[in-house]
Amino acid sequence: MPFGNIKSRNPIKSVITQILGWPSLIRRMQAPYLMKYLVLKKSDNVLDLGSSEGYMAYETAKISKVFATDIFLLKYNVNYITAQQKNSRFMLSDATKLPFKDNSFDKILLSSVLQMIEKDKEVLSEIKRVLKSKGVLVFSVPTKYIFISRIYNNKILINIISKIFRIPNTYGSFIKDMKGKCGSYGKGNYTEGEIKNLLQDTGFGIEEHIHAPGFFGSVVYELILFLSYCFRLPLFNPFYVIFYPVPYVLDKLIKINAGCEFIFKVRNKA
Repeated sequence: MPFGNIKSRNPIKSVITQILGWPSLIRRMQAPYLMKYLVLKKSDNVLDLGSSEGYMAYETAKISKVFATDIFLLKYNVNYITAQQKNSRFMLSDATKLPFKDNSFDKILLSSVLQMIEKDKEVLSEIKRVLKSKGVLVFSVPTKYIFISRIYNNKILINIISKIFRIPNTYGSFIKDMKGKCGSYGKGNYTEGEIKNLLQDTGFGIEEHIHAPGFFGSVVYELILFLSYCFRLPLFNPFYVIFYPVPYVLDKLIKINAGCEFIFKVRNKA
């Protein structure tokens, strides 16, 4: 079965999920890299922090015991996942005040969450507290859009586009507007240097990191995102995942060191 095949109440969405898996274009492209970095074992206690709809928790629970937390959880998904995967538990929780004892988890997953939270350093400090010594944290964060930023660098082009579609005419204003639409209170995106400094300040050692999605996946994702933004369409429509296979394969075959998000694998130094 495809990755993240969770049955949906929407029959069309269910069909797409059964064929392609997790109905999020960018998360579907990231999922194999997240799982590769986690290196799950049956004996692992795993925390999926900011689990959202629970797709990663669903897959993680096939191998390890997983606790999934978020400030909002979809009851339908929680009921489905816990019925299918007995190793899974869900609970509402603030990422800065986790309801777990010190040294509770072997591995922690933080998929596209850190940029949403204003107190990012507090979140990492809390993760460090509940993560075992030498435990592994795997997380993804957005960085600068490689395709959209180039559109904004072309002043003539962006002036035309902004007048036609009535969108911001600077990259900074675009990012600020996107943060508002996504309900983000955090940075929105990070440079590689900012992430490395944040990890150093909170006591994590970097083992690996990669752009995921890669160049081709990022261009396709950003093109769909920007067109959706211009035409006032849903930014994260589940049907967009139908574009997943081709750029994912291209990124596997042709390695270009560029992308709109990073995935980091780091270890608790304590």
